[in-house]
Amino acid sequence: GGVGKTTLDDKIMQKAKKERMFNDVVMVIVSQQSDPKRIQGEIDRGVGLTLEGGDMLSHGDRLRTRLVDQNSHILIILDDVWKALDLKRLGIPSGRNHKHQYEVIFTTRFRFVCEAMGAQKIMEIGMLSEKEAWILFKQKVGNFVDIPSLLDIAKEVDKEYKGLPLAL
Repeated sequence: GGVGKTTLDDKIMQKAKKERMFNDVVMVIVSQQSDPKRIQGEIDRGVGLTLEGGDMLSHGDRLRTRLVDQNSHILIILDDVWKALDLKRLGIPSGRNHKHQYEVIFTTRFRFVCEAMGAQKIMEIGMLSEKEAWILFKQKVGNFVDIPSLLDIAKEVDKEYKGLPLAL
């Protein structure tokens, strides 16, 4: 963790909303304790579906209908996915088999999750180079790093975080 996956998701969500790229933008933080019913419920609420009664199957059917509706254009962001999710069970049809009006983006620290979920594009976010980390550190700390007596301490702190942007 710490390379900025959630920050990236937030930026994507903000840009999609600001530029009105989609009718609805939904972001769900999945985390290690992924609960399919909770995830489905958050997506349902995000696209304006009510959750009165019914089980996962009936909610999945309603969500599926909403997602393939020609008048809707929906972005679903699943953040911090630790294990493969059964998107079909949640009510999200496979993009390969359906003409769809929605996009799904998910972030994970594990490549096998991308592969198991059938990701069409995988983008790896790496750590910052030493030079990039130093530039970011200077931006966050300000002019203090230019004071000769603090330079050694600043470089030590920068190295300690090994290029993880969130730590810096």
